Amino acid sequence: MLYTQTAFLSGKVDQNISLTREDNTSRFGSAYLDLIDIAKSPLIGFGRLNENRFGQQARSLDTAVHRNNGVTFMAVTYGIPYALAYFLYVFVFFRRYCRAGGYPVSFALVGFAALVSCGFSQVIFERAVPITFLFLAERLGQLSHQRNQVTHSSNALTIPELC
Repeated sequence: MLYTQTAFLSGKVDQNISLTREDNTSRFGSAYLDLIDIAKSPLIGFGRLNENRFGQQARSLDTAVHRNNGVTFMAVTYGIPYALAYFLYVFVFFRRYCRAGGYPVSFALVGFAALVSCGFSQVIFERAVPITFLFLAERLGQLSHQRNQVTHSSNALTIPELC
């Protein structure tokens, strides 16, 4: 891997991994603590209210309740089924976008991996742009379906308008 050949990067990653159980402010420490919480409520999660997860400690500004891993945050907040569905549909967006733009579908995996790697260090999946991907995935699917109907239509007078 590239990060093992880069001195500053491999040292940082190794340090973050070694502090996993001690430091909740690192990406890996946050993921570890989230995984412990996921085990407590794997199907429906704890919901968006921090008091459900941390109790009265959530109202204080205690750093013990700080979590910064967006990938595991989705699973601990909404449950594993929702998190899997969310990430699957985000991938569907990238795949449909690549198909609509005429790009190789393998680029969808690159875009998805880039978004997930950004989300591994920040809680970004509840922000507007990633949520927009869910709606755009559906709209791209509708447009693709309309295009397929147009190409298979035998009567030119029944061709629907494509915006």
